[in-house]
Amino acid sequence: MPNNSPQVPLDHDKAARMQTYMETIDDVWDDLEFYGVAEGVVYVTMNGKREITRLEITPTELYPENASRLAELILRAIDSAKEEIDYAEAERIMLIPEDLRLGC
Repeated sequence: MPNNSPQVPLDHDKAARMQTYMETIDDVWDDLEFYGVAEGVVYVTMNGKREITRLEITPTELYPENASRLAELILRAIDSAKEEIDYAEAERIMLIPEDLRLGC
């Protein structure tokens, strides 16, 4: 089935400037830190590449009888940090200067 939607001509200069802009932002983004926490017991730090760079656990939780609870809290803290990154990524897209947005 043919695509009958109108084609917007690509502005190659604008696309190149957008690529340069995004590469610069990506370089900075990778070094940003995002934080997650679960019940004030487990703290996770992730970078913009979603790599865990730090994990802190309140010492009172480091007992064998707390192992399953601790595992759950670690996963929740990681999810919390990922949510922070997701939110920041959505905000990052909104910060692209209008003159660089493709299709505008």
